[in-house]
Amino acid sequence: MTDKDFIKKVFEIAFGEDSMECEIPYLREEVLEKLMEFSENAWLWEDLEHTYLLTVNGEKIKLCLYQDKDEISLEVEDDEDRDIDLEQIT
Repeated sequence: MTDKDFIKKVFEIAFGEDSMECEIPYLREEVLEKLMEFSENAWLWEDLEHTYLLTVNGEKIKLCLYQDKDEISLEVEDDEDRDIDLEQIT
């Protein structure tokens, strides 16, 4: 791969196909900024965990949402960390 081919591919990753040949070309600094933005936002696709504390019928319930690239799972626990079947709170 030549340097020109490499630079063309980097521009395409940042701004799409033929971005190097557009009428108003992107500056190399803009390409680097876009690639840094992609890199900084990559954590959004990594494993995530969100915990919500709810009160249902006077009882405290912890809702844990786990997300990874392949699936999302939900766990429900009471305030003593005992698992609760979702149908028990509907």
